[in-house]
Amino acid sequence: MRSVNPNITLVVAKITPLAGEEDRIDDLNSKILGWASYNATAESPIIVVDQNTGMNTETDLFDAAHPNTIGEYKMANRWYETLSQILETDQTITDVVAPTLSYDGELEFDILMGSEFTLPTVTATDNLDATINVVPTIVDKNGEIVSSIDTSAQNKYTVTYNAEDAEGNDAPPVIITVTISLPNILLNGKLETEGDPQWGTPTHWEKEGGWIENGYLLVWSDKISYDFQSEPLNTITLEMSISDAEREYASVKTSTDGNDVSTTEYWATQDDKEEFMEAINKAKEVLNSPLDQNEIEEARAEIDIARKEFSEKIRRGKNTENDDYEDYYEDEYNNENKEINEENTTKYNPDKKYEINVKKPVAEKDFTIGKIEISSKSADEIFSAKLTPDDIMESIKNLIDENNTNNLNPKLIIDMKRLNKSKGVEMGSLTGLTLLNPEITEYLGVEIEIDPTSLSEFAQNKDAMLEIQTDLGSVSFNSQVLTGILNEAQEDALIFRITEMTNLTYEQQEVIKECEGINLELLTDETTILKFVGEAEVKFDYTLKKDENEITVYYVDEYGNTEAMDTKYEYGEVIFTTDHFSVFIVTDESELPTINSFIDVHITDWYYENIMNVYNKGLILGTSENTFEPNSVATRALLAEALYRMNGGIESTSINTFTDISTSDWFFQSVMWAVKADIYNGFDDGTFRPNESITREQLAAIIHNFAKYIGLDDTPSGDIRKFNDAKDISNWAVEAMQWAVGNNIIAGKEANILDPKGTSARAEIAVIITRLLNLNN
Repeated sequence: MRSVNPNITLVVAKITPLAGEEDRIDDLNSKILGWASYNATAESPIIVVDQNTGMNTETDLFDAAHPNTIGEYKMANRWYETLSQILETDQTITDVVAPTLSYDGELEFDILMGSEFTLPTVTATDNLDATINVVPTIVDKNGEIVSSIDTSAQNKYTVTYNAEDAEGNDAPPVIITVTISLPNILLNGKLETEGDPQWGTPTHWEKEGGWIENGYLLVWSDKISYDFQSEPLNTITLEMSISDAEREYASVKTSTDGNDVSTTEYWATQDDKEEFMEAINKAKEVLNSPLDQNEIEEARAEIDIARKEFSEKIRRGKNTENDDYEDYYEDEYNNENKEINEENTTKYNPDKKYEINVKKPVAEKDFTIGKIEISSKSADEIFSAKLTPDDIMESIKNLIDENNTNNLNPKLIIDMKRLNKSKGVEMGSLTGLTLLNPEITEYLGVEIEIDPTSLSEFAQNKDAMLEIQTDLGSVSFNSQVLTGILNEAQEDALIFRITEMTNLTYEQQEVIKECEGINLELLTDETTILKFVGEAEVKFDYTLKKDENEITVYYVDEYGNTEAMDTKYEYGEVIFTTDHFSVFIVTDESELPTINSFIDVHITDWYYENIMNVYNKGLILGTSENTFEPNSVATRALLAEALYRMNGGIESTSINTFTDISTSDWFFQSVMWAVKADIYNGFDDGTFRPNESITREQLAAIIHNFAKYIGLDDTPSGDIRKFNDAKDISNWAVEAMQWAVGNNIIAGKEANILDPKGTSARAEIAVIITRLLNLNN
């Protein structure tokens, strides 16, 4: 080609993915880039179009190799981006496509102080440049740029990976956080309490000596006569694990259903407790036998696993009839109010029927915590409250002042709870708590209105945390998420709403059925914030049902689509993170089907189940990721492709004689197969006309031919004379229409007609394919 045109611009493409052959395809694409780089010249450049990155073998390929409609759309866009530049700029290309960063690892790392840590690798690809350098920038908790992550001291690092191509196009960054935490402190075999000024600091560690083992900071001191170094390390950690397990075993009551255990306590079945005790006794036997340290370490790992499994089986008690339970909450309420009156700011709004208590900040773990308690005796279904800027600013000022003293991370908690609890009336399906007011018949949830400007300064601290606690659950926002929410709200009031699952769409009800869950909403004066930057953490109480072991939280959108969330279950509490608010449910199902991903197909439509059936079977795809276009006219190629897939998608070796079909067409194999199988015929002028609409009598003939091909009874048995337009059926289609009517493949329309010359819509094809599947079964 260069001998004919020395200034030719050559355009080649990376190979699209192939399921199961990812490594070979990556290797081939790497060689393509190397070939292009080696052979490109200034006079005759070689441009590589990336047709691999972003292509998904499950959603973009219909047979794990060839592109479907969505895949073709993506490929066309890639070709267009490059070719339009070449053709419109007289072969002088300005690269406007940014590189793409690739990383599928964790975004948050929690590293024990003193441990080794290596920054994960992030790679970059570009549409033109063969090599892209990825540059990580490391910033510590003070906002200073550092050269590396130091694991010898407590800190929190933000690592931002950036990449830039030769034209200066910046790739969207990949951001990870690395938190260096001080381990638990084990002094002479004893776990030290939190905040102990004598032993709980790295200073003492440095003075007296110590090392990290199995997640503990093991230290020794010559001030204590017991020589810590004389005791094997693994033996001490096993003793600690056994002690923790015995303490948990003793704290859990034995019950069959929890009805005889107070709601302030936890219970497990006799079998579960006996199984846990067997694991404890087994660990004791290992500890008391002269085994080597490796065997002791294995025993420690086993008892820790047994303890985790036992923790997942325990439940909160259900007995609210116990007088001690009522006294407990009554005493707690009285003591709390005494403390509020003595140490904190108390406000009461008689019109709103709630009380606001701005509590003094306290240090707890890694945080300085400021708390605003909002309590109510209201009988309203929704406990609604409003925080003024003064309420928030007062708490934040106290929090920041206190935080400047102890240098911990600031956390603001807004705690909305009903003070009244009584017997007989449930407070929502999640909590198991009850209300004292007998007039309350249903408790749906809470909502809190906040002035966003009052949180702006607080959110600027990158380690700040906002947590909203309610009887139904809690939501935590870090500074990144909070800043994004405040930016979107501008000066509009923010409303956080946590409720039971109410006002569900029909599609959501079909998915949720008997599942328990929670509804989260974040609103402003003007709109609903459905998605935000970063992830919020959500927690709520949940009691495992009988035979439930593994549970998963699913997000359910208004169309009934589901998305599994990363879920943890600890001590009777479900924990998950999310970057959007909506309805979330809990179930032990490992996978929930996506009911409907199409915005133009609704569960009330007459063709709904049929479209979902052919789509989920991969027989007919959508016209885009979220549209099906059910009323668009179906084409000859569409039906050929559906039958081809229904038959298993076996490639045909027949020779193409049609003038309007090429091997690059997405329907090429299906048409070749259909013609060879005598299911389709072409036209006398040598064309197939793949994009031509298909009439109802043509549809009957093609389906009839397919029935013969797969061995179904093809006897014409239906009476078509009962239809008013039977005389309009072409002679060549009469037998096929009789068969289709007799087997309920095709039914009549309004006015008692078959409409043989009328066109078929995509929805009709879905219905007829479903009927054919049922007939075949």
